[in-house]
Amino acid sequence: MGGFTVHATSGDDAMFTYSGGDYTFSIDESGEYPIITLGGNAYMGYYCGSQQYEVIYQTDKVMALRVNNTVESQDWVFVYCLEELNVEAPPAPKELKAIPLFEDFEGSEILAFNLDDMGGAVKSAVIGNPVPLPINESTKVYRYWKSTGFYSNLSFTAPDYKFDLTTQNKVRVKVFIPSFNDYTTEYGVAGDWIANKKLQPQLAVKLHNSEKGGEAWQTQTEVVKTNLEKDKWLELEFDFSAVANREDYDKIVIQFGAEGHAGPGFFYLDDFEFGD
Repeated sequence: MGGFTVHATSGDDAMFTYSGGDYTFSIDESGEYPIITLGGNAYMGYYCGSQQYEVIYQTDKVMALRVNNTVESQDWVFVYCLEELNVEAPPAPKELKAIPLFEDFEGSEILAFNLDDMGGAVKSAVIGNPVPLPINESTKVYRYWKSTGFYSNLSFTAPDYKFDLTTQNKVRVKVFIPSFNDYTTEYGVAGDWIANKKLQPQLAVKLHNSEKGGEAWQTQTEVVKTNLEKDKWLELEFDFSAVANREDYDKIVIQFGAEGHAGPGFFYLDDFEFGD
């Protein structure tokens, strides 16, 4: 094989000992494509049985070389680019879709909610309804456990699409705000900008662009229901029709008790719905 000594093999691949060296090349531009001929034992990429490469495409950033692979009786094309261009292709853009969401926590499988700095796991937080009275006499509900973390929340992210808010822009949920939580003690806060230093009887629902990761809050839209009545089931609606022109949202964030403080507490929710 052109003077190479096989060091090891793995399947159809062969490894050669590389001892370095000074190599030469020449260019013949008389044909349809320039031909680069390498000297010594030099080869591009990996050995294909030939040291002649046709330059079939070239710019100041990208070059494509064709070589006749005499070992496998086929052509191989090597594409080289500047190092800064050698990055992964961006993900395909998500399409806008209007897919209604509903979760009553009664079944064995529930929506793929994510917990951020909260106590307990999603499935273990599905419990028997502690107060099965109107307007919610269902068997099971979700127990939301706000930890001492400053930004506890529950969220759902669409796996492969963006929300079509022109036809689907309402979040509805039933909630129970228990009076046994401590709403009077002031706790440590995340910064001087925090208005609430205490646990609040409230629920905030936010729309995020998940592609922004930890910076998603900078472009979020938030609707907050404050001073909610305690010790009874309430049915709330969060209207996002004002941002129906947004095409970047794919994540719904549910946040009880207000953010930015360390006050813990329990809340209950049921019949989560995202629709028109």
